Amino acid sequence: MTSSGGADGSSTDERFSRRSFLAAGGVAAATTVAGCGGGEEIDENGEGGDGDVDGTYLRMAVDSISSMDPVIIQLDSVGEYNIYERLTTHTDGRLPAEGQLAEDWTTEEDGAVYEFELKEGVQFHDGSELTADDFVYSWRRMAESPDTRNADDLFDTFEIAHERDDEGELVPDSLAVEAVDDHTLRVELARPFYMTLDQLANISFAATPEGVVGDIEGYDGEMDQSEFGTENPIGTGPFQFEDWQEGSHLSIERFDDYHGEVAEIDGVHWSIMDDSNARLNRALNRNLDVFTMEPSQFDPDLLEIEDTDEEGREIGTYGPLDNEETVQYQSSEVLISHYIVFNTANVDELAARRAIAHVIDQHRLAENEFNEMYDPAYHIVTPSTFPGGEDRYHEMAENEYPYGYAESQIEEAASIMEEAGYGEDDRYEMTLTVMPDSIWQDFGELLASQARAAHIEIDVEEAPFATIIDRAIEGTMDAFTLWDRMDYPGPDIFHRFLHPTPDAPQFTRISQGVDAEYADEAEDAWEQYLENRGETDEEEEARNEAFERIEAANLEMVAQLPLLHERVHRFIYDWVDISMHGVMEYQQYNTVSIDDQP
Repeated sequence: MTSSGGADGSSTDERFSRRSFLAAGGVAAATTVAGCGGGEEIDENGEGGDGDVDGTYLRMAVDSISSMDPVIIQLDSVGEYNIYERLTTHTDGRLPAEGQLAEDWTTEEDGAVYEFELKEGVQFHDGSELTADDFVYSWRRMAESPDTRNADDLFDTFEIAHERDDEGELVPDSLAVEAVDDHTLRVELARPFYMTLDQLANISFAATPEGVVGDIEGYDGEMDQSEFGTENPIGTGPFQFEDWQEGSHLSIERFDDYHGEVAEIDGVHWSIMDDSNARLNRALNRNLDVFTMEPSQFDPDLLEIEDTDEEGREIGTYGPLDNEETVQYQSSEVLISHYIVFNTANVDELAARRAIAHVIDQHRLAENEFNEMYDPAYHIVTPSTFPGGEDRYHEMAENEYPYGYAESQIEEAASIMEEAGYGEDDRYEMTLTVMPDSIWQDFGELLASQARAAHIEIDVEEAPFATIIDRAIEGTMDAFTLWDRMDYPGPDIFHRFLHPTPDAPQFTRISQGVDAEYADEAEDAWEQYLENRGETDEEEEARNEAFERIEAANLEMVAQLPLLHERVHRFIYDWVDISMHGVMEYQQYNTVSIDDQP
């Protein structure tokens, strides 16, 4: 699934983590929650949809918006990280996690218990003061609200201690989260977890005023969930909700009583536009300050890179555009991988999976089909979060990737298939399902053409994202292209699906049809990780070894075939001073300045 843009509020596709999608009940989670009002239509030239904005607003575009309620939000951030705050944050989307509403913290029991000291004097947008009770309430809503889609953030790999009844249902008010006093919050985990501070930076852990919505036991509520999520979201961030018109725009305005650096600009305004050409036209008409492009709209010959920092973020210029302007350019790796998922129960011929891996040249895919906007992938985990670091990622990719680094090995693929008994008159047949996007269609057709020379007949079919997910859960596809993103910067987010789980829904899990040697290795490596999730150096070393074993086993059995790692590219007019976010994508805009905006 292609996308350009992200949590910076420019163009973005609907991105669901796999565990969030399954927890939300499959394709039903893809339904966006309606905003308020009818909205002003935006035409193909990007005109209309401005809303009533007075003052200096940072203007961007987004293709869709879901609810503004943290217990529901699962898409990329639009305004949420500017409205809400958490105990910790990745400042400007950069690693590592730092304190946000927590000034300090201590740990006990080898990291199984955290005690957070909250900042004092922090105000919500409704004028109330933040206390530890607000976090207890907010996290209970994440766990217990009938509307929540994010309960798995509390109970999956990262698990807060809690109680279940005889039917396995969560006992209300049993989360081990305690307000010791107004500004001290105590959190007990079911077991230590090395990414606790990073997980708590997720938007679902945001603080909201205690009792604001009465959808859990013990609270009457000041408003219902729909009103809170679409008309009156309340947080502690540097901007507060102003206006949301479905299909038209979203605006947030400066919060003058913010506890940190008060914004210089008056607010941020997103035009809601699901047509990439209309978004680009709006930018060319100078009605957007920051924008993105699809690969088909991008011309690498117009790009000049001036600097690359230690995080791999690129800074430069791009242009001239069709309007004769040359704009600032910023780019960053983000924690999203694209790959082919094989339903190993259907494509149970290992030779075929390996042959397809030999056929694909990831470098060519990145350079040609994706116009140099994405990076070639040789592991499932992204370089910046790879065990041992980015250098280790590239060392293993160049020296240990078994199917040809930066090359297509069609003759090798044909030889593998011939050894397995296939030939010109007896081809292996399978179907590859791709998103109805021209880039992935072109990729599918190219792969089918090359695989034919290796005695594999691939029928390429198209299906919308939600249909692919539905059919993946049912296990009815042979193979399909997909992407996934890391909710926190830990390899286990991806690796949990790279060991056999025959009793689980197929989705992206390994089911049958894999060689026992590699399946057992992957499962044993996953158990090694599960036994070493704490914060000691010894556990980190064991964890990293387990992660490398899982990556190697996946490449041997070719359950998920890595294709690309995503980058976000931003184009910025010269009247805007804004920094590039890091790999986590989101950022707050209170440090942005705008001069002589047209």
